[in-house]
Amino acid sequence: MGYKAAALAAMLLLGACGEGEEVIPRSTSIATSFDGNLITYETRGRGDTALVFIHCWACNRDFWREQLPYFEGDYKVIALDLPGHGSSGAQRADWTIEAFGQDVKAVLDDQKVENAILIGHSMGGPISLAAAKYLDDRVKGIICVDSLHNLERITPASTMAPFIEAMEKDYRAMMTNMSDAMFPKGGDAEIKAYVLEEALGADQASVIAVMSDFADLDLTVLAREAKAPIRCINAAPLPPAIPETTIETNQKYADFDAVLMEGVGHYLHLEKPDAFNTQLTEIIEQF
Repeated sequence: MGYKAAALAAMLLLGACGEGEEVIPRSTSIATSFDGNLITYETRGRGDTALVFIHCWACNRDFWREQLPYFEGDYKVIALDLPGHGSSGAQRADWTIEAFGQDVKAVLDDQKVENAILIGHSMGGPISLAAAKYLDDRVKGIICVDSLHNLERITPASTMAPFIEAMEKDYRAMMTNMSDAMFPKGGDAEIKAYVLEEALGADQASVIAVMSDFADLDLTVLAREAKAPIRCINAAPLPPAIPETTIETNQKYADFDAVLMEGVGHYLHLEKPDAFNTQLTEIIEQF
């Protein structure tokens, strides 16, 4: 690029950002996981502490769209597409929570992150616990979003099998019913439509396969092995989709606490982003 072109580009950039306004770095990268899967992730901002956003089942990193711009001015922010989701690879023999934990580690290794706070929504909660085991003291805290309601609750394989069979038979119908149950009556129609559209567009083979690993999954073991303080921002109970958060039960297995948000469903970070971001900020500052 010649001098004049470079100067023009700089002027345009400054004009877009506003005079004297800091330019926040943003980039999209690829990390390679332990089994060769390519993981797409984006980074924003800068800082010694990285906030690592881990999405839920049948979702992608765009589900954090209300959080990434909010925090990018104060922290290094990382959001990834788990394998089988979003833009990442889907070549895997065994789809497990443990494998997803190693995927998160691969991204942090790629970015050479030494201080991380893991933030996981729904399935991202157990994945955060699994990742912390592999990352040791690099994890300063774990924040789960509508997840880990009761660490002692185990879903037996006999219960999971019919659910998986139904998913394989009619993926669209099951996703439609599940999505509707995740929102309170009168929930935001636009967000409901978005969640369903993204779920229907996910890699069906991958998302169905990982459900098998939830059978007999012992979260008490994952919580103990994480060796990091765990905080949750959960929705108030919305039977049958969202159960009660059993704080005292969970405290038997980890440094655990939780706050509840009223009037929201499973996707509280999209439904009430301002209130959610305020709660998340308070917990981050504790770490």
